[in-house]
Amino acid sequence: MALISNEPDLLMNAILSSQSKEIQQLKEQNEFLLEQSKKKDDFLNTAVHELKAPLQPMINSAELASSGIISDKEALEVVSQMSSQVMDLMSVILDSSKINDNTFELVKSNASIFDLLNEAKIMADNSQENSIPIVIDIKEDIQTFVDNVRLSQVFRNILNNAIKFTKKGFIHVTALTNKINNEIVITFSDSGSGIPPHMLTNIFDQYSTDKTNNPDGTGLGLYLCKGIIEKHGGKISAENNQLGGALFTIKLPFISPTIAIPNSTQKSCNDSTCNIQN
Repeated sequence: MALISNEPDLLMNAILSSQSKEIQQLKEQNEFLLEQSKKKDDFLNTAVHELKAPLQPMINSAELASSGIISDKEALEVVSQMSSQVMDLMSVILDSSKINDNTFELVKSNASIFDLLNEAKIMADNSQENSIPIVIDIKEDIQTFVDNVRLSQVFRNILNNAIKFTKKGFIHVTALTNKINNEIVITFSDSGSGIPPHMLTNIFDQYSTDKTNNPDGTGLGLYLCKGIIEKHGGKISAENNQLGGALFTIKLPFISPTIAIPNSTQKSCNDSTCNIQN
């Protein structure tokens, strides 16, 4: 009696199994794209709202000034303030686009970590309403070689976020050098509401924001922070403190200060060493 081979059945099962995996992968990719599309739509709606919001005060000020109710100087002050808000948002959008296109560049120079943090602290203090104390705790003078403007931008963003979600208590900032790993470690700890659990894994993603607690958020601030830190060859992470509040940690390669380099030659500094291109 001849034996009947089951090879066709095994082959068919293998084909079906492979197709099933491909269908599942396509389904997951489709869900991811739909989620990204929704986030982008949410961002566009928020961005349009944020861009439109300053226009009405500017129009009102112009009308009041033309009617003689307020002075031209008062109207110009409102226009200047509102224009700055629009420019800030446009800068974030353009920088995020450069990160996506990999055209984002750094201009590095000698810097004091304390000076950059203190500058960010002063600006954050001037913009906050709750008077949350910001304590900078640095035991050493850390001099390094970074993009001062961009790193200060990261510090301001994290401090402003901490202020936004901290109703009482304080914000504690530390900085130290880890000589074993040759890196600078900077932490921002607050006593606020902390990071929602569902946001912890994607808090640095583009368009990622918690619409419940931050309805006006664009989801670009921390994405830009991550891009700037990684462009320096560093890492940024976020977690919740055990006793409440959020903790952001930045690790940067420690690069010794160097003699000033003309701006035209310091545009390719992407990792722990600075490759100078003339």
